[in-house]
Amino acid sequence: MLTGAPATAPAALSESGAALAGPFSPVITVDGRAITEYELSQRIRFLTLLRTPGDPAEEARTTLINERLYELAAQRAKITVTDEELRTGMEEFAGRANLALPQFLQAIGSGGISEETFRAFVRAGLLWRNVVRARFGPRAAQVDERDISNLINLAPSSAGARVLLSELVLPATPETAAQSQALAERLQREIKSEVAFARAAREFSVSPTAGRGGKLEWIPLANLPPALAPVILSLSPGQVSPPVPVTNAIVLFQLRALDEVDGGLPKGVKVDYAVLSVAGTDPAQAQAAVMQVARSADTCNDLYGLVKGRPGMKLVRETRAMSQVPNDIGIQLARLDADESSVALTRDGGRTRTLVMLCERIVSEADDARKTEVRGALVNRRLGTLAENYLAELRAQAIIVEK
Repeated sequence: MLTGAPATAPAALSESGAALAGPFSPVITVDGRAITEYELSQRIRFLTLLRTPGDPAEEARTTLINERLYELAAQRAKITVTDEELRTGMEEFAGRANLALPQFLQAIGSGGISEETFRAFVRAGLLWRNVVRARFGPRAAQVDERDISNLINLAPSSAGARVLLSELVLPATPETAAQSQALAERLQREIKSEVAFARAAREFSVSPTAGRGGKLEWIPLANLPPALAPVILSLSPGQVSPPVPVTNAIVLFQLRALDEVDGGLPKGVKVDYAVLSVAGTDPAQAQAAVMQVARSADTCNDLYGLVKGRPGMKLVRETRAMSQVPNDIGIQLARLDADESSVALTRDGGRTRTLVMLCERIVSEADDARKTEVRGALVNRRLGTLAENYLAELRAQAIIVEK
């Protein structure tokens, strides 16, 4: 009996020590910086809660490795994140879900995710943003006025250039905003082809175009909302735009082709348009009512007689500069010619169905605000490209050991 005791005691102690050390033992090291089993499991839970597509375990490993590289780059550049910046970043992220920070922390806490996990996630993103701005901001900001002019005037014709786009629309209700934002950012990073975009649109998009992979017909560039046109023009064919927030939704666009022969960026556009909203407890009945009006209206003027005396229908007609039109309506108007309508837009989580009808489109001259939008789009595109290349360089130079 006694002869066995010395042999069993060390084994028991060893097993106990391994159990205690397990969650905090490193599973990955990046240039000597450890990523623990606990951090990995927490990140997997967090990404699962955000409904990030793909394998949460694989994505967690990738993002944590990237974040260690962000930290190393920030340390070398002596860049930090202040407590105020961190707090603001956490509040902004929570705000994407239409939640105050305490409510958001309570929500993720109920899913087993610690505040420190969320804090580290936001801090790493802010560090990288500050690194990219400090390292590349001055270079990216050196936008030649000729580049801006080339985008504003791709060709002399007033007819305008055309773009061939695909769209992917994600719902952004208070319950889904944070998940949709995270999903949009993930898809924007990962999609590298038209086939991949079409596959993602079929899987995730809530737009009627989802069945055809999000593909839209040719759209005159002049028809796009002013804030969206420079974003689209900053893309190369096959590239995916940053997430575009609209009412109750987040949209990704992929540029499939650009026809520059017949025109250029809009000089400024005003639109005369009508929006018919039909609210009801039965979305199917509301949609049927909207469809019936759409089939019967040949012009905007017809709408007045078609909705008169019908409860639950609200018709608004106005003339605005495209820069003042809500993005979700502007995206619908971009596809329409005069007296054409769209019934694709919904609001209030699908409870309100809408008809958007273009009455007239009026082209005006370009202004300084447009130049500022184009400059911003060019700077953001350059920063994005430089950041991707720098991260790839950091990864190639790092010693990464995965267990």
